[in-house]
Amino acid sequence: MAVSIRKHLRSDTIHLPEAAALVGKHVRIIVIEEPTPLPRRDLSALDRLAGKIDLDYEAIEDLRRRSVA
Repeated sequence: MAVSIRKHLRSDTIHLPEAAALVGKHVRIIVIEEPTPLPRRDLSALDRLAGKIDLDYEAIEDLRRRSVA
């Protein structure tokens, strides 16, 4: 049985009610720090620009060629 639990730690004492079924069994507990999530941003301005931007595909290809050289 595997259980994955995401918690924001507020203390060095951890209470895991999700793991109640594992009480009394041998388990391995691994704690991995996750990156801080980025704040949500309003992307509605990009939605309004969709289909209105002309791309210079020749210039893009030129930049790609130069970046690998």
